[in-house]
Amino acid sequence: MGGELLFVLTRAVLVPPLRTLLAWEVEGAERVPPEGPCLIASNHVSYLDPLAIGNVLDWRGRIPRFLAKEELFRSLALGWFMRSLRQIPVRRGSGEKTPLQAAVEALRRGEVVVVFPEGTISPPPHISLLPFKTGAVRIAREVGLPVLPLGIWGTQAPWSFRKGVRGRVALVFGEAEDVSKGSPAEAAARLAGAVGGLAARARELLGGRA
Repeated sequence: MGGELLFVLTRAVLVPPLRTLLAWEVEGAERVPPEGPCLIASNHVSYLDPLAIGNVLDWRGRIPRFLAKEELFRSLALGWFMRSLRQIPVRRGSGEKTPLQAAVEALRRGEVVVVFPEGTISPPPHISLLPFKTGAVRIAREVGLPVLPLGIWGTQAPWSFRKGVRGRVALVFGEAEDVSKGSPAEAAARLAGAVGGLAARARELLGGRA
């Protein structure tokens, strides 16, 4: 099955329940360009983050490619599914350049690439971000792009089974960050500050709840 057809089928299955069962608070989505390359860096609080981000990008008419940990690709079914959707496996701690180069090539084709610079889900209660790795900065510098920071909240506890109550998810996109100056570690720290502020704003939109 081709990647485009699989995406259409996946969208048809996942998008209706996401939009029906969850209430969405979104700010700054207009900062995602309707076409052309876009590199997004987000905090990471749940395995549902890619679904939430993908849903909002779908509103903008964009198809995301995620850098995802290599372990997810080891499952026969899930690995086939993710590769068919052209997601990018990353072996954490290996220092391999192949995933970064795949992201660079995708951006040069005008695609949207999403990175979780923490490298894994932050520990509960998810308010403090893990130190950002430098991959997003290196990708941005290779392509000559800024990074669009994103704060997400609510995906770690989205479901409520009380009658008439919907789970709530918030996503806040910030102004594009220039990461071309300073060392990669310094630029990654500045990016972490921007994403952390947006995550705080996302929590605020949901009433500050954890």
